[in-house]
Amino acid sequence: MDGELTLIKQTWDYSVSDDPVPAESELVAFGTISSIGREDWYNAGRDGLKPSFVFTTAACNYSGERIAKYNGHKLAIYRTYLLDDRIELYLEERAGL
Repeated sequence: MDGELTLIKQTWDYSVSDDPVPAESELVAFGTISSIGREDWYNAGRDGLKPSFVFTTAACNYSGERIAKYNGHKLAIYRTYLLDDRIELYLEERAGL
């Protein structure tokens, strides 16, 4: 394991006002960071995405989060791939996170 990624789970509270309020909880996951493959990078770029890297961790660490934090920067999880007991999380830079 050569890296850690903070997975951010968002839930929305509709009881406070007419505008839902997001509440975030964080889980630090340990895993392996690797670069995006050439074909994945090309396909993601063609679709308007800005892929950053792939994070592989134990599948039990991931619960459907769509946002993660790495080195103080928030990233979007735009794709996942399940490999037996591990999962690959594909992350991208996205404005507004």
